[in-house]
Amino acid sequence: MFLHVGTPKSGTTFLQSVWWANRDALREQGLLLPGAGVHEHFHASCVVRGNERLLESLPARGRGAWDRVLEETAAWHGDVLLSHELFSPADAGRAEGALEQLRSVADEVHVVLTARDLARQLPAEWQQRTKHGRSQTFPTFLTAVQDGSATNFWRVQDVPAVLDRWSVGIPDERVHLVVLPGPGGPRTWLWDALCGLTGVDGEGMTAPRSSGNESLGLAQAETMRRVTARLGPDGIDKTTERLLKGFFAENVMRSQDPERIVLPADVWPWARERAAAMVEELSGRSYHVVGRLEDLVPGVEPAQGRQPGDLAEDEVAEAAVTALSRVVRLERERHGARTGRPGSQDAAAPSGRSPRRSWRRVFSWRS
Repeated sequence: MFLHVGTPKSGTTFLQSVWWANRDALREQGLLLPGAGVHEHFHASCVVRGNERLLESLPARGRGAWDRVLEETAAWHGDVLLSHELFSPADAGRAEGALEQLRSVADEVHVVLTARDLARQLPAEWQQRTKHGRSQTFPTFLTAVQDGSATNFWRVQDVPAVLDRWSVGIPDERVHLVVLPGPGGPRTWLWDALCGLTGVDGEGMTAPRSSGNESLGLAQAETMRRVTARLGPDGIDKTTERLLKGFFAENVMRSQDPERIVLPADVWPWARERAAAMVEELSGRSYHVVGRLEDLVPGVEPAQGRQPGDLAEDEVAEAAVTALSRVVRLERERHGARTGRPGSQDAAAPSGRSPRRSWRRVFSWRS
């Protein structure tokens, strides 16, 4: 049994999209992905974390996802792969309990954690939060991360701490830390690494055209942040959050050529120091490391790029107008499909998804 627990924004969605797109081929090689799809692994992570508010929002079948994973694992005679980055924030007691349950149905349990350097994780986490309806500015977010008040960030991005919680009772040689190479590394490195780890031949396996959860560009993330601030200055409800993430971010705010969000130069030295401390702590352990621990530390030279505060107001306005035009086109296409009158060809979502399906997905539980 391979349990891939995160970290978020370390290629997890890419891996999951390829795994699920090739589920039958993997099964023929002896590797089972239990459940009906990645959403069931998300549901299983919710059950393991035990968040009552979240559990109450799940469909009835979702609340039984973890039990189904255990049942399918017990019945399968080969290897099993369970993957979702939202296992990572589970507290120590619940992680230990989940591992104990997995050990009761599997001959061996291997824990896998993918990770990459903080200079890429920090901007990625901020834009991901905007997609989930958070209106915190990038500078405010970075300040909270540095002073330790952004506890949710460190809950999933403090690599040694995550491994502390998810290695109880697991021999170090079965705890696999996969460290992504720095910027410019081979594009297939992560996939090749996970194929080697799980023992499958992944040659020719590809992801769907759109695997979801792509990062927003600078102007799009800032525009979405402002929309969220207008919708709920004191926070938004779960239904609105799903609408923002499942439809607005994935279909409306996409850009064909997004401007990368980079860590500010004045935060770079702190990120290097904090990452070096994690590497030093990990160096004293005997986990199986795939890649190089030192790649968790950002390079010496800061990445070049603008900050949200550098955007001109007309750039934000242009992103907003583009988004509004897409909403109209998608609604026109949806209306045409409902009435039997075809909509315009240019109504397709930027991601290439069917607009009708995109609207239906707004209220389905996905990660």
